[in-house]
Amino acid sequence: MAITSLDGNQFFERMKLIFTEQNSYPATSFIRHVKQRLIHLFTLCQFICLAVLCVIGFFPYDYVQLVMPIVLLLLMPIRHFVLPKVFPPKALTVLDQ
Repeated sequence: MAITSLDGNQFFERMKLIFTEQNSYPATSFIRHVKQRLIHLFTLCQFICLAVLCVIGFFPYDYVQLVMPIVLLLLMPIRHFVLPKVFPPKALTVLDQ
């Protein structure tokens, strides 16, 4: 079920774009409105956040897994205060849809 839900997921689509030639990109809204470099940088930021969550979630010690809700709460300030300093507001709006 999880694999079938990946089709149509914007994060997964942007991950595929990293390995696709630019002239083969589909005509989706975020590709038409945001530069390629910003798309890949935003995808990298999301991948790093996902990797941190996976490492904490699969850590063998229970006391480390107790930190998971705190890390999830820290993602909100990262999105609202850190990412707007790196990306223009229009790009964030398009990429967050």
